[in-house]
Amino acid sequence: MTNEREKLVNINRAREECVARVIEGKVDNEEELAKIIRKVCGNYDVLCDNLKKSGIVEVYQEMVKSKKLTGSKLFEDLLRKRRIRTMSGVSVVSVMTRPMGCPGKCIYCPNQANMPKSYLDNQPAAMRGVMNDFDPYLQVDARLSMLSKMGHDVSKNEVIVLGGTFGAHPVRYQEIFIKRLFDAFNNYECRGGVSPPNTTSVFPNNIADNLSQAKKINEIASARMIGLTIETRPDYVNPEEIKWLRYLGVTRVELGVQSVFDEVLSGVKRGHNIGQVKEATRLLRQAGFKVVYHIMPGLPGSNIEKDTKMFEELFSDPGLCPDHLKIYPTVVLHDSELYDIWKVGDYKPYNETELIKFFKKIKPNIPPWVRIVRVMRDIPEESIVDGAKSSNLRQLIQASGVKCSCIRCREPRGEFIKDAQFVQREYNVWGGREVFLSYENQDSSKILALCRLFLPDTGENEVSKVIGEVNDCALIRELHTYGVVVGINQGERNVSQHRGLGKKLMNRAEKLAKKAGYKKMAVIAGIGVREYYRKIGYNLRGEYMVKGLV
Repeated sequence: MTNEREKLVNINRAREECVARVIEGKVDNEEELAKIIRKVCGNYDVLCDNLKKSGIVEVYQEMVKSKKLTGSKLFEDLLRKRRIRTMSGVSVVSVMTRPMGCPGKCIYCPNQANMPKSYLDNQPAAMRGVMNDFDPYLQVDARLSMLSKMGHDVSKNEVIVLGGTFGAHPVRYQEIFIKRLFDAFNNYECRGGVSPPNTTSVFPNNIADNLSQAKKINEIASARMIGLTIETRPDYVNPEEIKWLRYLGVTRVELGVQSVFDEVLSGVKRGHNIGQVKEATRLLRQAGFKVVYHIMPGLPGSNIEKDTKMFEELFSDPGLCPDHLKIYPTVVLHDSELYDIWKVGDYKPYNETELIKFFKKIKPNIPPWVRIVRVMRDIPEESIVDGAKSSNLRQLIQASGVKCSCIRCREPRGEFIKDAQFVQREYNVWGGREVFLSYENQDSSKILALCRLFLPDTGENEVSKVIGEVNDCALIRELHTYGVVVGINQGERNVSQHRGLGKKLMNRAEKLAKKAGYKKMAVIAGIGVREYYRKIGYNLRGEYMVKGLV
């Protein structure tokens, strides 16, 4: 652990020296910046991967804040990244919970002291957590400040809570953690946006007395939380847990699935089976959540052929069919049981060449209603003992010529699409039928907007028994328009988020639901988009926005 801490100190010192050299030298181009980074990395014996722009900007902000140096517009312009982080339509803010005991005993997870299990303290989000003592308020504030400095609009934010099974934390900790998230957004004044709501007479500095008040403030805040994601295990999902997650404001759940084969799950001591995965998916879908699966190709007991079959089953089995995927190829890490198995020669992970060939097999068959969020976990190269280490694996896969129809591969990323066509796709799942509505360009190589409409089987189900407001409702699980983030109440010509595509999709979804016999529509709306739904006729019922279709 001492070596790891020393490494973190060296990384921070390297970033500070990099900032100082760039400002002193009045560097104004990427080539000179790259030379300085390489030189500084050599001085401190750290990898250039540790001196990414985001980390350098974060240190720069701290140095300005502590008055170690004066702010430099030239530096800020140079370090401003491309708008890739907000081209999907929202700014993504990742925060990490405090370390605690994990209910799992998975052999591949590192168990580093003072970190949530499966995370390392040199991962970007983890480093932000460590630097801010895992305080959600401070983590959000640091992230928003960094994004704003880099030129990104932060009025609409998707928050991802990392740190493993969120439901394993004490209930009171969960509630306080989420409230602190909302307090941070409510207290932040956006670049180019409106000032925080004038609520200081009731809530000084927009710090609410409780979670319900914090959520209410965020409905009209300058920086809004339009989506909230937590991680959990399939065996932790039940109707009462789902009701609790809705109270917290959660809209998307990431399930640690890892494999669809029980023998593989058993071999890695995962602690759940595929039947529990299907049951968790059904319950989450019936409550309107978006569902993300974590999948790990290359686990002990699997192979390329078996993993290829796994991806076929993911979308042919109606009990599965996730909306999003995070694909984490198995790697060997210190402080894990898998490391000991690897050390004696009883396990070998896929190498980079094998993985690229594997992705060339599976990616062309990914359905167009699925978004592949990641193809590699964000683990620094120096922490990987064996396995693929390239942080740009996605780019290497694309360079191999593979064709993929997943949502991420079809996002317009700033490209203006003039002629959009309406597309409707349907598929059966446990508990009902999914209708995926979208606007796409003429050859469907670009997607501009999407809507996930779920038509549950009629009659009361396990979820509607505890969440009465969704009983006999059709459900909107996701509404998303792609394009560069445009600030709340701001218009920008030719930007897809302001072409009315979202409203058109809602109108079509409502007509389809009414035709199917549903009298109400419920939307699992993030707190920060409740105002949007009010404007199109929806009212808050419990934790859902609901509208009559009669």
